[in-house]
Amino acid sequence: MVVRENLKETQLNKTKTERGLVLFALIVSVIVLIFTLLGHFVYFNVKVVGSSMSPTLYGGTLNNANGDLLFANKLIEPKRGDIVIIALDGEKDWIIKRVIAVEGDVVDIYGGYVYVNGNKIEEPYANNYGGTEELFWEEYTLQKGEYFYLGDNRKHNASKDSRASGKPCSREEIIGVVENWSIAVKNVIREIIYLPQNILGLFS
Repeated sequence: MVVRENLKETQLNKTKTERGLVLFALIVSVIVLIFTLLGHFVYFNVKVVGSSMSPTLYGGTLNNANGDLLFANKLIEPKRGDIVIIALDGEKDWIIKRVIAVEGDVVDIYGGYVYVNGNKIEEPYANNYGGTEELFWEEYTLQKGEYFYLGDNRKHNASKDSRASGKPCSREEIIGVVENWSIAVKNVIREIIYLPQNILGLFS
């Protein structure tokens, strides 16, 4: 009698364990599916290279091999102040810049500052604030679907942006918007990704 009860209890525990494992596998599968779908239809990742978005984003050292890794949303409409990924027509590489003005805005640069609709904009994120050069940019009213973009690093020749080209980009050329959560966790992500590399460096 005792043996049968122990056998039943063992079988019951085995069944619970099996159900638990099946449930765990199901949950993991759902999570993987969700991230796969998000990665395919919503998000893509991009690594920061260079110093054009300094100090907001880190472009890496060691031949730009350890820059910030960001996640960009394909579905969000860009707005003023957003950091975006731009694939300029005819250019091979993507660029990462900040949207300063959108369609309908009048943009001008003089005296080291950017003016949108006649108002000097405050840019606490900018490196060398007050030293923004106009380069090839002249006062212009952005047309439908046009965006004026700049790098946060405003030092001389530090960023190839709307000033350098003398023109805005189109909505079609903006392929993703970097959300605030991605910027907030970028340091943690960078430390995790480059941890093995940093450890190996201690023994080299």
